[in-house]
Amino acid sequence: MFLRVLCGKEWFWLWLCYVVPSVVKIGFDLLRVSVPPWWIWFWLWLRHAVSPWGILVFPNLSAFAFIRGQMILAVADTIKPSMGQLRISAISFLNTVPLMWDFENGQSAVALKQHFDFRYTIPSKCAQELLAGSADIGIIPVAAYTTIPDLLIIPDVAIASKNQVRSILLVSKVPIEKIRNVAVDHSSRTSTALLKVFLKKFVGIDPGFTEQSPDLEEMLRWHDAGMLIGDPALQAQITGHYVYDLAEQWHRWTLLPFVFAFWAMRKAALQSVPASLDVGTVFQQSRDHGLQHVQEIAKSWSTKLNLKPAMIEEYLTSNIDYSLDQANMAGLKLFYRYAAECNVLPPAPELSFLNSPSQPAFSSQSVSN
Repeated sequence: MFLRVLCGKEWFWLWLCYVVPSVVKIGFDLLRVSVPPWWIWFWLWLRHAVSPWGILVFPNLSAFAFIRGQMILAVADTIKPSMGQLRISAISFLNTVPLMWDFENGQSAVALKQHFDFRYTIPSKCAQELLAGSADIGIIPVAAYTTIPDLLIIPDVAIASKNQVRSILLVSKVPIEKIRNVAVDHSSRTSTALLKVFLKKFVGIDPGFTEQSPDLEEMLRWHDAGMLIGDPALQAQITGHYVYDLAEQWHRWTLLPFVFAFWAMRKAALQSVPASLDVGTVFQQSRDHGLQHVQEIAKSWSTKLNLKPAMIEEYLTSNIDYSLDQANMAGLKLFYRYAAECNVLPPAPELSFLNSPSQPAFSSQSVSN
């Protein structure tokens, strides 16, 4: 009987229902990224549709019925956060480390764990998880705000740049006016939208775009230029190429800062927030405490990125601005305006803030040309 189960259809069924989903879930946990919504739906399909029929087709599986139920329920519990926790989707880049300080360090991390469950992914996946409802709060590229309904922006926290940012680069083999095609990093829609607006509105060209992994050598193998964002941009070897810092170019043409991302929360998640929890203050204080530990962050990430601590410290304090002040808001509204005019993004909805009235995404009175 044991060999029959081990080698027969029952063993295959056991692997399909228990072992494969468990291994996949453990893999996601080790990578510290969220389980994709499609996998959760597949899991539920196995549990509620396939497995009962499997027991009817393969009677010998009845011996495993109880084990099956217990295993699936146990792992399913690891997919969902504890009752009352808000699910955070965060970005695993250097520039988000100060924002997540309180969630990962000291007694604040212990206290916040009662209310929040967070996982790391890439910018575009943060937006996907908010849209799918598998996350309640995410630090999303600002372009995603134009396509995800019913979001609230957490006030006064952003990833922005007043001028040069150093981590959003267009690297080209030819002068910019001669670029015919560009390979873009697939992980951020906002940077791609900024690049398209910059090239179309300010440079006057409309090249082709191809999404690709952030490997500069491979990008430039078949393209005139490549766009890198985040840590790969900081680490890239760019000597001998034409290099354009997109935030610097935006400031050159508009005299305004550029906002790349902000925290956003699903309105539906408000019902899960206890009256004693001030979500906005939690994220603002975490940012403030993180900026108080920049030297510690720089030392820790120096070995990870193979960059000098002084370079990382300068990047986090001089190149990145973590506020959503009046100037940054003006830059954000102008970007939404230009992106809509260039048909790069759909028109942005009103900017709705947590615990604040809505604002128009852009208007001719509030934003100059």
